[in-house]
Amino acid sequence: MRIALVTWSFDEHQGISRCVAELSARLAPAHEVHVFAAEVAAPARPGVQLHRVGLRWPQPHVNDYDFAWRAGAQVRAGGFDIVHAHFPVWCRTHVYTCHGLARMALRSFRRFPLPARHDVSLRRMARWYAQVPLHTQALRRAGPVLAAVSRKVAAEVAQDSGRPLHQVRVVANGTDLQRFHPGLRATLGAAARVEWGLADDRFVLLWVGNHLRHKGLRHALDVLQRLPERALLLVVGADSAASVPELAAPIAELQAAGRLRFLPCEPRIERCYAAADALLFPSLYESFGLVVLEAMACGLPVATARTVALADEAIADGHNGLLVEAPWQTEALAARLQRLMTDARWRDAIGQAARRSAEAYTWEAHAHAYESLYREVAGSAWPAAGAARHAA
Repeated sequence: MRIALVTWSFDEHQGISRCVAELSARLAPAHEVHVFAAEVAAPARPGVQLHRVGLRWPQPHVNDYDFAWRAGAQVRAGGFDIVHAHFPVWCRTHVYTCHGLARMALRSFRRFPLPARHDVSLRRMARWYAQVPLHTQALRRAGPVLAAVSRKVAAEVAQDSGRPLHQVRVVANGTDLQRFHPGLRATLGAAARVEWGLADDRFVLLWVGNHLRHKGLRHALDVLQRLPERALLLVVGADSAASVPELAAPIAELQAAGRLRFLPCEPRIERCYAAADALLFPSLYESFGLVVLEAMACGLPVATARTVALADEAIADGHNGLLVEAPWQTEALAARLQRLMTDARWRDAIGQAARRSAEAYTWEAHAHAYESLYREVAGSAWPAAGAARHAA
């Protein structure tokens, strides 16, 4: 089969990009796979043909429409058997995967209590509204099979598209269980802590992501301030402290006390998980939560909120993670983490249970689910011999 995957960006760091990279790698041994992307920051996996879609307009969210049109023209010219879009595109698509809806995220933000809306005020989120018509059009087209990365998103897609919930397929994201493994703590953790100046007696909380406001850095800092002084927060991502000037005072205070560190994007993110004692991730809206899954695969306790879809669907509070209803419940998060800091046996049990839960989510299962969906869409045109082959 000749398969086209359409995505806004192709790299090894951002969530949707990672999903497309992993899917393309596992389809390539059995199929001719092409990836179309506007931003390319990583080489294609072996056997995958990567096409950069040039854009004319630099404005964020305005150029979404330019990409949809120009990527659609390139895909139409390719004559593909399967077109699988991870971003709206103006051409015939067979499968459209929704990784989250701006309309639903914005709606949920409006329901936040007033003090929690600071980071998602109308002024800050106005440009997100430009995405809404494009994504709505993609969901309401009659042709493609609709897929969602979580049950949370499936319910949102059904509501926004008008289709029955049972018609929206849930295909969860996966993880690499070898790359993200509890054994890395022994092989990588100590060296990473030395390199980053993290003393042995520090309890290291890890926060990973871009977009510091939307991922709940404000709430993470509030949690940190409620914890004993040996707790340290390691913030890893492309954004610096300068991107959140309204948090300058608590950031400066915590940095002066040696309790807060910012690191740029780490290509081997597994080193960060290996160096940490727990993941703190009070994100305001996550359609899945790859960071949470990777931490769980590493046997790392995760402290998060039900606003993260994977946490809501896979974590039982106190068993395989620490879970509160909302990210601004910082006192409750801090209380759970304080117990985690003092109860090593409980911490180990949670980490072990987290790993067992993560083992249900693999990229191989992800690719197999999509191959089955492609086979269903293509019908008799599908080559039976290649359907079961996957990359290791």
